[in-house]
Formats: sequence, structure tokens, C-alpha cells
Amino acid sequence: MLFLVFVVFIAFNQDFINLDIGKHLFHLLYSESKKKDEVAIFEENFESIKKILPLHGTVGYLDNQFGGLKDVRKNIVLAMYYYRTQYTLAPVVVEYNHTRQFMIGNFMMDKPSAKLINSPYNVLNDFDNGIFWIKRKPL
Repeated sequence: MLFLVFVVFIAFNQDFINLDIGKHLFHLLYSESKKKDEVAIFEENFESIKKILPLHGTVGYLDNQFGGLKDVRKNIVLAMYYYRTQYTLAPVVVEYNHTRQFMIGNFMMDKPSAKLINSPYNVLNDFDNGIFWIKRKPL
């Protein structure tokens, strides 16, 4: 409540705005309200792949960990990316499984490793932001 009173004071008190500190504080408060949060930026990376995903069903998930969900939980950032991907693409189910026919490759943190290039996968789409649409080659 005190913060709101302070903001209203800044907005309607020209003498305060004319002070250097007032200008800087007003600019800081205004610019912070205009910034996108981290989750919104993450979700924007998936806009292109959403257009080609099925409306429902299950797709696999691939990152440089290649070790399964148990291993990815050891790396908190990779785990966060996986769970955010699930959230972003719902109602499509994103399963941490690299044996599905179609998979999402999330390499926003690192470039794809040599394992992806020399692997049983075909990259169908590279969205130039670390997100890939991948199809598993027939065995």
C-alpha cells in the first residue's frame, strides 16, 4: 500500500519529478513495468513450433543431457527448461523420452551436441532459437 501511495505521489507531484532523483526513480519504475518476464520470453521461443504440433497427444523431449529425467533433475536449469516446456506446450504432453517418433529438442542453453548430429534422429525444423522439431529415424 505504501508503494502505491509513493507511485501516486510521484505521478502527480511535478516538483518531485523535476528533481534528478525523482526522474531516475520514475524512469526505473516505469521501465520495470514494461519489461517482459523470463517466462514470457521463454514461451515466445515456442511460438513457431506450436504451429506444427498436433493439438493433443504426446511428443518426446530431447536436450544435451540424453540421460533421462532422473539425470536431468541433477541439473536444475535443464529440469526447469523441461518443466517450462511442458507448461508452455500444454495440452500437448511433453514426455522426457528420446525414443518417441516425434520430439522437441530444447537446446536453448547449449548448442546440440555431436550426439544429436550423429544419432538416430532427423532434424525436421531448426527454429534458430535453440528449439528443434525432431523425428526419430526408423530402426
